[in-house]
Amino acid sequence: IPLFHYALKQEGILFLGSSESVGRHQELFRVVSKPHNIYRKKNHAFRPQLRFPTGARKLEQHGGPAPAEEGAMKGPTGVARAAEKVILEEHTPACVVVSSKGEVLHFHGRTGKYLEPASGAPTLQVADMAREGLRFAVLSAIRRAREKNIEVREHDVRVKTNRGSQRIDLVVRPFSEPPIKNGQLIVFQELPDPPGPEGDEEAVRNVIEGVVLTFINIDAQKQAQKELQEMTERILASARRFAESIVDTVRECLIVLDEEMRVVTANRSFYRTFGTASNEVEGRNLFELEGGRWDLTELRSLLEKTLEQDRTFEGFRLEHEFSRVGFKRLVLNARALRDDQVEERRILLAMEDRTGDEQADEPEKTS
Repeated sequence: IPLFHYALKQEGILFLGSSESVGRHQELFRVVSKPHNIYRKKNHAFRPQLRFPTGARKLEQHGGPAPAEEGAMKGPTGVARAAEKVILEEHTPACVVVSSKGEVLHFHGRTGKYLEPASGAPTLQVADMAREGLRFAVLSAIRRAREKNIEVREHDVRVKTNRGSQRIDLVVRPFSEPPIKNGQLIVFQELPDPPGPEGDEEAVRNVIEGVVLTFINIDAQKQAQKELQEMTERILASARRFAESIVDTVRECLIVLDEEMRVVTANRSFYRTFGTASNEVEGRNLFELEGGRWDLTELRSLLEKTLEQDRTFEGFRLEHEFSRVGFKRLVLNARALRDDQVEERRILLAMEDRTGDEQADEPEKTS
């Protein structure tokens, strides 16, 4: 794919077969027609590394070595360079370089386990490409690393993959190498699965004594799978938009928190009531918002019990002075959200604004 990118003129068109794609090289091409696998070349300031199918291999076919390459490999410098190349390609973790706006500028290694193209219009925003379980950890780590200009490590993040899940340490560090300014390097360090008692027996059972090869044309099958996936994505996207439109019409303030008490999403009523916006709230810890004004011991304890013990609470009264909107009298209700298909637990927190209500509130209820 990088070789096709090199060969095409500016704005050149690339046609691929029905069972082919640009794979992890989406930074080189943008989609013209996804159903027909038609792409247009992107023009970048940097050039991808290329491996030309020429040189030594062609000479070897005629019985002769490649003198220049052979001579270069005999010296210590050539050997060291070849060893470094293998080590970098095979033994370094997958990583990406992103710009100050969060757009991927360069992919290294097999990043498909952690990043995938988002549905809809093509985008290289790393937060949009992050697989399930990774998005909010990426947003939080990027924000903290940029604000303090330090390396940030998110430990034991569980990412949903095609065959289950993968535990990783997510590392985000500042990256400013010409021509990139104020960029960041995001590293995905895989963690080993805990050893099981049946490990040795499994190794014995997996010994292969013979091999049978069968070649089957799977173009029609892959096309059907592709059409089914696109249809499923359209249905899910429509259902998500419908649900979000309902939530946005609710008068109560609603926010969803993850296991680390970071804000996953909030409705319009919340942003309007507290005079804020989604880019100031999503991915941040609830207790850090408004300069820590939400960091109340009793509220923190109630939310932690809601998550750990699958409890609910209702009627928690909060009277507080906020920096942007002034004094607010609120009544808070919360419950745990669970989904059998998603391992991560979340909390739905509802807030009723009773600032203008002088009547006594009902007492708090927990269950």
